[in-house]
Amino acid sequence: MPGLYVLALVVMMLRFRRVHLRIRAEDAPRRSAESDARHAEAWKTFEYISPWKFLGLPLLHIRTGRVRGARLRPAIGWIAIGDVAIGVLLSVGGLAVGGLSIGGFSIGLIAMGGVSLGAVAFAGIALGVYAATGGLAIGYLAHGGCALGWHAAEGGMAVARDFALGDSASAAHANDAAAQQATSAIRFFDVANHLLRHPWIFAIAWSPLLLTIWQAQRARRALKRQAPLN
Repeated sequence: MPGLYVLALVVMMLRFRRVHLRIRAEDAPRRSAESDARHAEAWKTFEYISPWKFLGLPLLHIRTGRVRGARLRPAIGWIAIGDVAIGVLLSVGGLAVGGLSIGGFSIGLIAMGGVSLGAVAFAGIALGVYAATGGLAIGYLAHGGCALGWHAAEGGMAVARDFALGDSASAAHANDAAAQQATSAIRFFDVANHLLRHPWIFAIAWSPLLLTIWQAQRARRALKRQAPLN
């Protein structure tokens, strides 16, 4: 069922993109050159590159927005923020790749967001090479609503090869003293349970939305300023 959910989500996203592109193509003949120019100016790219660099990469690179039809270019730096962000230390964006990555889709050593893939992942759908926690968590260690772990798992539904704790648990040792002792000895589960007791910490995963809201507000103000030209 979790696999089918992910597949359905991907299919819906691809279908939405196809329909969106078709509607834009159909609407193109009704748009004037002046209207296109106004929208291009409103949604123009905002970019900041810090003057400080290390090993050829800027300390901070922010890049958001793009002109309609233009190729989306990523922000790249030690700290990167943008629609697509690639940051060695920290990346924040719709698609984020880096050491600590926060985004709608994130890939990193520590990844947090809607869908995350990392050595350690925290997300709605979390895929962790070592550990994962989230609504659907898959990893060597897994913790969450539906936790699928290789060594140990803890959650509402927990499935693992060796140890599992949960309302519905399946493993060689499930909901017994050995499973309790094993999960108690693993630091990751202490951290994951601490996060559940303080859910506000996960609010950081929504930070990329602030970037989208800021872009929309910036475009709205620009269009208002241009309104007298109509």
